[in-house]
Amino acid sequence: MASLGTEVEVFYGDLALFLNASVLLPWLWATARLAGHPVRWWRLSVATLVGSAAAVLWEWQIGGPNLIFTLVGTPLLLLVAFWPLNPARLLLSTLLFVVLGAAGAGLSVMTIWQTGLTSAGVGVFIGLCMLAGNARQIWTELTTRANNAAHRWRVRLEVGGESLCLDGLVDTGHQLRAPLTGLPVLLVAASDLVPLLGATVCQRLAGPITEWDQLPDPWQGRVRWVPCLTVAGERFLPALRPDGIWLQRGDTPWQRVEALIGMAAF
Repeated sequence: MASLGTEVEVFYGDLALFLNASVLLPWLWATARLAGHPVRWWRLSVATLVGSAAAVLWEWQIGGPNLIFTLVGTPLLLLVAFWPLNPARLLLSTLLFVVLGAAGAGLSVMTIWQTGLTSAGVGVFIGLCMLAGNARQIWTELTTRANNAAHRWRVRLEVGGESLCLDGLVDTGHQLRAPLTGLPVLLVAASDLVPLLGATVCQRLAGPITEWDQLPDPWQGRVRWVPCLTVAGERFLPALRPDGIWLQRGDTPWQRVEALIGMAAF
């Protein structure tokens, strides 16, 4: 029986195990994504259970952080999660794991100090792991969008007194040209050309070559047959000679180019 005024320290093992597992699983997942390891959830789950149990037992039996436990336990934990690993990959994974853990622990302590809620600190740690785990994908998405923006142009087509503005993408692998004049062919989806050419003309051009002769007279002199080789085979692509094609990149002035409008079925 404890005497009056004696402090009794209570250790909740189940709660400690749950909090450790809640943090360790996304921590290991983020390390795998950053280091380029395959994500095997059953291996991560086993490592999470082993690591959480070891941390709880250490806290219960010994108490407090220990540098030796961290230095020895971290590589062993990563071997359980990502085996096989060569020494270089293990060292890289350990450094990423430790750095990510230090950053997450710092943010969690600050959050708990500000809010007084342990759950808020755990949530911040998990959020950091989710952000770090998707860092490669986020970076790839941002750089891809930047590259696409650099290759995007505004295109204005004029045919028969009508004009149409579209977004164009510069494709360095696209080298389709008219066989006789050598003019480049600007590929435009057939559905996008309906407002400019009309449904009847687009329907005729999308059909067999035998139907191209049935185009109205104003269009007969505009149509060119351009041989096109794709993975699906070789065919003739309908191309039109427009009254004008203008390109604009960003806020730069419009510049006129000499090209044909190729109607693509996509």
